[in-house]
Amino acid sequence: MTTEVTTNRQTSILHLSGRFDAHQVPAAQKEMEMLLNDGASNLVIDLTKVHFVDSSGLAMLVKGMLQCRRKGGEMVISGPAHPVRVIFELTRMDQAIRIFATEADALAGLK
Repeated sequence: MTTEVTTNRQTSILHLSGRFDAHQVPAAQKEMEMLLNDGASNLVIDLTKVHFVDSSGLAMLVKGMLQCRRKGGEMVISGPAHPVRVIFELTRMDQAIRIFATEADALAGLK
């Protein structure tokens, strides 16, 4: 998995790719925590290039969502592929975290 970060004022975008599993979560968690510690209150997690997510990835997202809410912000997901979207629906995470089709839609939804 690779990570890439884009920041725009109080909103940061964390681009993930590959597998989002127990082996990859520590690096993504570190990136997310750096963004939140550097002043971001809103996060967009771009899953466009993620083809698999497991329970540890979902747990990291829940933690991020809670941290954003404590700061008065929100964390949203953008662009999950169908297999990843199904995992969000089966676990009902789609009811806790808003999911957008594109990064542009996610950014617009945060305004």
